[in-house]
Amino acid sequence: MKQHISAPAPRMLLRLIQLMATLEQQNLMHTSQARFCEIGPGLGDASSLALDCFDIQEAHLYEDAAAARSLLEKRFTDQERVLILDSFRAKPDYYNLVMCFEVIEHIEHDQTFIDSIFTSMQTDGHFLGSVPAYMSKWQDVDELAGHFRRYERQELQDKLEAAGFTDVHLYPYGFPLINLLYPLRKLYYSGLLRKRQQTDMATATAKSGISRGLAKSFNTSFVLCIVRFFSLFQSIPYLSRLGDGFVFTCRKP
Repeated sequence: MKQHISAPAPRMLLRLIQLMATLEQQNLMHTSQARFCEIGPGLGDASSLALDCFDIQEAHLYEDAAAARSLLEKRFTDQERVLILDSFRAKPDYYNLVMCFEVIEHIEHDQTFIDSIFTSMQTDGHFLGSVPAYMSKWQDVDELAGHFRRYERQELQDKLEAAGFTDVHLYPYGFPLINLLYPLRKLYYSGLLRKRQQTDMATATAKSGISRGLAKSFNTSFVLCIVRFFSLFQSIPYLSRLGDGFVFTCRKP
C-alpha cells in the first residue's frame, strides 16, 4: 500500500485499510472491472490502489478542482488508460466500478447525486465510497472542508437504497485512533478556522481534496505501521460503532 500514499494522513490510511479488508471480504480483489471511475479523487491515492487491485481497461477520474486535476495529470501521466476529467457526467449504464470517498457530504442535494451514480453504472456494477459519520461528531474540520453534513448509519443506507442499490454494507472506521487524535485535531483546525477569511462552500471543498496539512511532513512507513496496529481495533463489532466514518459498498442489481 505504501507506494500509493502521497501524504500519510491517519484518517485516510484507516479508510484505505478498511477498504482493502472490505474488498477481500467480498471477494472483489483482482476481479475484472473494465470501466472504472472515481469522483473527487483528490491526490489520487485510492485510484492508484484501484489500478493495482482490479483489471481496469479504462479509468475516468472526475475532479472539479483545477489544482487537484493538475496534480492528478502529473501523477498518472504515464497511464494511458487514465483520463482526468473536470466534472462528473452520468453516462447511462457505463461503469462497472465507481468509487467516491469523502465527497457526498460536500453536496447539498446528495440524493440526486447518488441517483446519478446509479444511472451511470452497469448492471451488477459496484459502488464503493466513504462518508464522515455522526452529526454529533461535527467539528471545525467539517466547516473548513465545506461539509453540509455527517451521516447517520440508517440515513446513508436509506439514501443508497432509495437510488436503487442493493447489498448495501456499511463498515465504521476510525476508532480508536481518530478518537485519540480529537483534541489535537480540534486545536489545529480551530486555529485554522480563526485565521481563515470567509470562504464559500465550493472553495472549501476544492481545497479539502488535496489538503493534507501536517501529514505532508510525516514519515509514511512510520505512520502506516502505527495506523495498521490501531486498525485492528476498528473491526471489533461493538467498538467499531464509535468510529468517525463509514466505508460502504453496494451493487446495482
